[in-house]
Amino acid sequence: MISCHLFLVLSCSGHCRQLAPKWRRVAEALHGVVRVAAVNCDEQQALCQSQHVQGYPTIKSFRDGKWSEYNGDRSAPALRDYGLNLLPTSTVSVITKEAHMGDFLKKSGGSVAKGGPKWGASVLLFTAKPQTSALYKSLALRYKGKLAFGEVRGGASDLARRFNVTTFPSLLAVCGGDASTTVAYSGEMKNSRLTRWLNEFYSGKKCAEAIVVDATTDFGKLKVSQLKSILQARGVVCKDCVEKGDYVRTIQELVGKA
Repeated sequence: MISCHLFLVLSCSGHCRQLAPKWRRVAEALHGVVRVAAVNCDEQQALCQSQHVQGYPTIKSFRDGKWSEYNGDRSAPALRDYGLNLLPTSTVSVITKEAHMGDFLKKSGGSVAKGGPKWGASVLLFTAKPQTSALYKSLALRYKGKLAFGEVRGGASDLARRFNVTTFPSLLAVCGGDASTTVAYSGEMKNSRLTRWLNEFYSGKKCAEAIVVDATTDFGKLKVSQLKSILQARGVVCKDCVEKGDYVRTIQELVGKA
């Protein structure tokens, strides 16, 4: 869920009517990134009184349980930038070295045992930009505690080569902290499409399809729910499986037939 909000508090004065078109443009620019709303104090008097609104229009933001009033320039670009600056950056790990990548994947891959996504899935954005985009920050905030988000910037060419990244931006998902189990995103960098793609990793569906299933795979390290997902992804239903060993043997038999 998006936890940053931007509110325009108004009454039916001329100044409010002048600001309304700009506010609509701000709402369009921040759609899916920051929630933008308007409050009419003629209709919501109790709410406006509780927020100590004394003049119109008043612009307030709400983040991390705290209200702040905006007193800056009221042009559409300035208001848009104010909304973007509400987004935290701490939810995205900036990765610049191989050691950083190892730590990031190890931590995210271990999140399965801590109640995270079924496969300890993480997301990596390879970008040429020097700063984290508002869209990526908003996605990291929305999936906080569900998927780990990392960012590799243009200077880390060795990391780009490791993941066979040749164009920027490129987005990858990594399953279980295993750099050999990656899935590349091929769609447009739009909020709605990215959300649909990320949901499949949070649910475990995509990772179950992507995980390497051969004689070298240590299935004993996987949870029963993961083993079930692997079989389901390959169209196998094990009706006689009760314990973990039953699922492991079924998958090993499937590997032997391949």
